[in-house]
Amino acid sequence: RRGAAFVSSMLASCLCNDPPDLFLGSRSWRDMTDSLAQMQGQREAPPREFVLLWHRASIGKHQPELRTAVDLLGGAARAELYEITGPESLREKLTQVGTRIAVICGGDGSAHHILNAAYNAAVLAPTIFGLLQFGTGNDLARNLDVPRNFKKACATLLNGHAAPIDLVVDDRNCVIVNSAHAALGAASVEAGAKYKARFGSLSYLIGGVAVGVKRLSWRVEITVDGKQLGGSQTNSALMLTIGNSTYDGGGLATTPGAKIDDGLLHVMVATPTKLQSKIWFGLALVARQHARLRRCVVRSGTQAAVRGELAWNDDGEPVGIMSNRTFHIVPNATRMIR
Repeated sequence: RRGAAFVSSMLASCLCNDPPDLFLGSRSWRDMTDSLAQMQGQREAPPREFVLLWHRASIGKHQPELRTAVDLLGGAARAELYEITGPESLREKLTQVGTRIAVICGGDGSAHHILNAAYNAAVLAPTIFGLLQFGTGNDLARNLDVPRNFKKACATLLNGHAAPIDLVVDDRNCVIVNSAHAALGAASVEAGAKYKARFGSLSYLIGGVAVGVKRLSWRVEITVDGKQLGGSQTNSALMLTIGNSTYDGGGLATTPGAKIDDGLLHVMVATPTKLQSKIWFGLALVARQHARLRRCVVRSGTQAAVRGELAWNDDGEPVGIMSNRTFHIVPNATRMIR
C-alpha cells in the first residue's frame, strides 16, 4: 500500500506541478525543460565568409598558395579573391566587405596600405580583418601571434576569434600598424632595398650596417605625453622608433614588452655616437638587450611629438622627409582574427 501511494504521488506531481527533487536536485522540472528548449532552438553559427585582398607585386611567387588558401577556407563560394589594382578600387571594395572578413594577403606593407585605405573610407572600426602573411618581415604576424605558415594561418582564420587591436595615427591621418622609423631605421630600409629580393629580412640589417658606419647621428627633439624624452630637449639620435607593438624590421624586438592591444604607443631612441658604441648597440638590439643600455631610452604613452629634419619609414614604406610629426594611439581601432 505504501508503494502504491508513493507511485500515485509521483504521477500526480508530474502531471500537476513539477517532479520531486529526488530526481532533479535543486533544479526544477521547468528549468530543465526550458534549458533543453533553448539548446534545441540554438542554431549553429553560419560559416565564415572571406574577401582575400592581394596585390600582384606583393604576392609574386606565392599565387599558388593563395589559390590553395581559397580551397582551405571553403572554396570560391565562401572566399572571394580580389586583386588590388589601385587605391580607389581598394577603398571601394572595403566598403562592400560587410560582415565578411577582409583578409590581408601580403607583407607588412600590404597591411599598412589596406588598413590606411579602410581608415580613409571610414570602415576601419566595423570591419574584421584577417591575415595571410607572404611578405619579407612578417612582423604583424609576430605581433598578433598568427602562424606564418599559410595553412596554419587559414586554420586560424576559420577557428580564431576577432580581437581588438590598437593603431597609431599621425597628424596627417596616416595609420601605422607596427612602427614608424626615423634616422637609422628609415635609412637602413632604403639602403637595404637592393638586397631585399636575395636576402629577405636580412636586407634591413645589411642596410643598417652600411648606413650606421657612415652616418654619426641625426638631431631630434622628442616628447612623450608632453615630457621631454631622456630629460633633455635635444638628442643626437642614431635610431628612433614609434612602435605599436614589439616586433619590426623582420623580427627585431625594437620596443620590448609592447603589445598591439595595450592602449599605448612606445618610443625607442638610441643615442650612441662613437663607432664602438654603435656596434655594441647593434649587437644588443639583435639580442633584445638594447633597452638596458645607457644610451637607449624606451618610453610609453598615448602621444608623442618629434621635431627634426628626418626621413621617415612607416611599416617598411618610405614616406619622405618631415620636420615635425606627432602621433597618438587609437585604442581598439579595429579587430583582427587571432
